[in-house]
Amino acid sequence: MLSFALPQRWADLYATWNLAFVSHYGDFPYLVPKLLIPQVNGYQDSPEEYIYNRLLALYCQLHFTGFGRVDLARQGRKAIDWHDEALTKLWSSVNRDSAGKYSEAVKSAGRGAHDAPSSPTLA
Repeated sequence: MLSFALPQRWADLYATWNLAFVSHYGDFPYLVPKLLIPQVNGYQDSPEEYIYNRLLALYCQLHFTGFGRVDLARQGRKAIDWHDEALTKLWSSVNRDSAGKYSEAVKSAGRGAHDAPSSPTLA
């Protein structure tokens, strides 16, 4: 299983990074649920399972999005553009700060415990 240092904090950071990333798409309100559904976002009891559940949700979302775009094209319609550049920039800025704090926490954990990996490991 893929594992990261401070798995719950890593999953928190990855979740918000991914939410900010999808916010630059015009159809981002339809992309957000794949990150917030309980199977993906309810990782607090076992954060090391986050990435596996996240990949399953992404697989389903890719099919939903692909079929939705084909359906719109067949109907000759365009999707609504919900993108908000200011939101994406603000979210990205906050995430950058959080990533710095996570990096510092990993370094601190590494100084205190030699078994805390700073990069992903496979178990």
